[in-house]
Amino acid sequence: MHESRGRPTSARNLHLTVLFVGEVADEQVPLVLATGAETTVPSFELVFDEFETLSPSNVLCLASSRKTPPELLELAEGLRFSLLAREVKLKRQVLRPHVTLARKLARRISRPAPASYGWQVAEFVLVESTLTAGGSQYEVIGRWPLAPRTG
Repeated sequence: MHESRGRPTSARNLHLTVLFVGEVADEQVPLVLATGAETTVPSFELVFDEFETLSPSNVLCLASSRKTPPELLELAEGLRFSLLAREVKLKRQVLRPHVTLARKLARRISRPAPASYGWQVAEFVLVESTLTAGGSQYEVIGRWPLAPRTG
């Protein structure tokens, strides 16, 4: 990250956000967990092949130049509709698959990655994020497998 002068993301915090739920009241946590348990989507592969700086937050991301896999779109929309049906409030958002590598960049970067990285996605998780003096700390509070790929 020397070139960008950004603050690197801790390896334990590397992730892809499928759907940001935000603040959830304690009584709604079981609804969110039930939504995850009821969601069934086939496993899929994501390929990341470019560096990109997202505005306005100036974060360096590993992103994809490829079309978003339909299984990822199905997962995100299935979770969204199920949570809204359970009256869990969500902000409007656009799914843009990326993994944040660094924050607080001194300048924008946009170029191909030195290699492409394939990620076999076989599960999804619900993560609780806690902001600390050292940055965000993530704790997995729900984990669900994706269905095996057929064909």
